[in-house]
Amino acid sequence: MTTGVPALDRAVRRLMEVDQESVLALLEFAEERVRQVDGEGWTPAHDDEHAGGEMAKAAAAYALAPHTPKNVIITQPPFWPWDAEWWKPGSMVRNHVRAGALLIAERARHLRSAR
Repeated sequence: MTTGVPALDRAVRRLMEVDQESVLALLEFAEERVRQVDGEGWTPAHDDEHAGGEMAKAAAAYALAPHTPKNVIITQPPFWPWDAEWWKPGSMVRNHVRAGALLIAERARHLRSAR
């Protein structure tokens, strides 16, 4: 499979040679990003409204969140950028995947704003 983006294809091929788990992590992040767009409606246009680092802060919050059983409620960190109702930590894996997708959204926002 190729993406049609030569640099991306080269990077993925190289990672497959040296660290296949990184490619699997990228896939998880991309699938979560698709879910955020298609399932939640967090489109690039919506993301562009968050130019104050909100998505990066949210990503950091999820990346730092401990493994949290569903029946345990933890409060959002002080740097959480949105209302408490949007703080939805889960398992460590789920938190990391959510963090990765949020960082993708933040970086994409930066790329769009540089055009």
